[in-house]
Amino acid sequence: MDRAEVRHLADSVTVTANDARPLAQAVTALSEEFAWAIDFEDPPYYSMFDLLNETDPKWRAAHPNAKGVTVIAGDTFQTQFPQTPDAATSQAEEEHILDRVISDYNASTNPGRFTVRNEGDGRFAIVGTYVKDERGGDQAVTPTQRSLSRKKMSP
Repeated sequence: MDRAEVRHLADSVTVTANDARPLAQAVTALSEEFAWAIDFEDPPYYSMFDLLNETDPKWRAAHPNAKGVTVIAGDTFQTQFPQTPDAATSQAEEEHILDRVISDYNASTNPGRFTVRNEGDGRFAIVGTYVKDERGGDQAVTPTQRSLSRKKMSP
């Protein structure tokens, strides 16, 4: 999918993303759908549990000790939350919805674990807080302010 799909049902909203970075895709769709200002920061993925090796086999054969090409190992992600009339205008409702989306994502098998930060002035940030280590265990990481300011997903 090039973009996440946002479907409004009678009493709920469903967001479906299918990308290597499905949470980023879902957050972008929500930002566009509701005109929310949301920043996004991936954690620093490094293990085989969070990344896929996409190195061309011919290149790998010619460069056996080189790092190669890796991509984030994301897959389909779907979340659903109640449809409310003030979703686009209430910061409290926005934060509640983002918390729900992040909770659903963190319960999925997709890479990384995230949290919602209220940045003030009607702006929220979704930041990566955990990755998988080399043994598949959760490893805490610290989000950086520098990358938050670079990765704006505002409409």
